[in-house]
Amino acid sequence: MPAPARTEMLTEADVVCLALRAWDTPRKNNQQVMTALARTNRVLYVNPPRAFRDALTEVRGGSAGHAVVEVIAGSLSVYHGPWPLSPVRHDRVGAPAVNGVIHGLRAAHLRRTCRRLGFAAPVLWVYDPMTAPMLGSFREKLVVYHVIDNYDEYFPASATRLRALMTTRQRTLLKRADVVFAVSEPLAQRCREINPNTHMVPNGVDYRLFAGALGTAWMPPDVAAIPRPVVGYVGVVQPRVDFALLREVAVRRRDWSLLIVGPTEYLGDREEFGLLVREPNVYYVGPKRAEEIPHYIKACDVGLIPYRHDAFSPYSDSLKLYEYLACGRPVVSSDMPSSRRFVPLVAIAGTAVEFIGAIEAGLEEDGARKAERLAVAESQSWERRADVMRELVGEALDRKRARTDRRTERVQRPMDMRGA
Repeated sequence: MPAPARTEMLTEADVVCLALRAWDTPRKNNQQVMTALARTNRVLYVNPPRAFRDALTEVRGGSAGHAVVEVIAGSLSVYHGPWPLSPVRHDRVGAPAVNGVIHGLRAAHLRRTCRRLGFAAPVLWVYDPMTAPMLGSFREKLVVYHVIDNYDEYFPASATRLRALMTTRQRTLLKRADVVFAVSEPLAQRCREINPNTHMVPNGVDYRLFAGALGTAWMPPDVAAIPRPVVGYVGVVQPRVDFALLREVAVRRRDWSLLIVGPTEYLGDREEFGLLVREPNVYYVGPKRAEEIPHYIKACDVGLIPYRHDAFSPYSDSLKLYEYLACGRPVVSSDMPSSRRFVPLVAIAGTAVEFIGAIEAGLEEDGARKAERLAVAESQSWERRADVMRELVGEALDRKRARTDRRTERVQRPMDMRGA
């Protein structure tokens, strides 16, 4: 009996990625996974469309200089799309009809672009659930749905039409995807209710970038003189961050410096954030380039993940958790399933008093656990995550080819009998 054929990993294939984040935003799962896949495949990273108002502002300001397709590296390109094909705000009069036409035109333009680039029968890798109507548009040989958040809560409760549309399109993707990846087990459990071929593949870290910062003495000038000890939050400054908790920590421990590094996104409660950064021992230094981030984490004695308990936190898998570990730093996190996986290397806290106690314990560490954190972080690299997904996608391709072969054989057999 012949040995079963060995599953081939996804390699030398064309991948079209319908991304949830623009390529030039802070590098997260979308960009990291596609960068890793592009080492062995050809990738077209499709930016989500910009809002029409933002696109028009860029054009008027002379800053919309991107080509429709921008080559990032030899095997990785980014599709920006023509700026006029940008949707209007969903609360505008007639927005559903107008945006329906715009999305249709943009999809047609993207299909023509794929044909021009020679992306025939690609693997379609979907991050943005709102792109579900594009399934089948590329004659794709496989559909991957990569779930990185609780999309049910992306729109406010008042946006009932959009919330219902999101639910419908998520179900469509889950039903039609050949393989589903989810970054946390709670997300994976929800997806498995519809698609049993769902796999939990957490976020990862660019280990060499972050651990490499430990081998240099350089310290960013804007934090070099901050009084120690320094406890820090390095990541996107967004509504999920519990600013009131951080402020209470800063007020209770004036002998600590609280460093905050990162861009602001969807910051609804600016007043609460403003109160925090006005505290004398709080230092907000704004967004930084990706290659600088490890040095800012290195400047911290303890890394914080102070998330609110909301509809997102049970399902999230914080990138900064892996980045803190890759710099060997003690970590104190709000209680989330993804953080619990790394206890005791990560301390779990709820109230400001609990955060303070856990930070004190981290500051008193003798450094023995640093090597353990680095070893764990190395095992969580994006390269290893991509290898897992390449193999699972390869298995899905094998299964799909086998089903196609069986169907062809069933059709061919009666024809052969008639010919005989």
